[in-house]
Amino acid sequence: MNYHVTVQQLAVMDLHATFNWIESHSVTGAQRWYQAYLEALQSLTQNPLNYGFANESQYLSIQVRERFFGTSSRHKYRLVYTIDGTYVRVLRLRGPGQDLLTAEEIQ
Repeated sequence: MNYHVTVQQLAVMDLHATFNWIESHSVTGAQRWYQAYLEALQSLTQNPLNYGFANESQYLSIQVRERFFGTSSRHKYRLVYTIDGTYVRVLRLRGPGQDLLTAEEIQ
């Protein structure tokens, strides 16, 4: 089954901020990171149920899942998303060391 993936505006803003920060340290690193991001998005079109529930699901009124990705085992980023039928909504992108999301941060 194929899923339709949409990236919400807050996640797009997270993407730009993260890419710009990585790019300020390494242009090549930013390009590799962006490729890993695209591959993570692509994997959500095939089977988003393969990835577990995010810790945020414990206290939010909706179930959110997370898909980890990155260019090394040390720096993992995560796509935080929901599934509704065959639609996947990427709500936010989180980096290493960032706090769990609050309800206000995903609306």
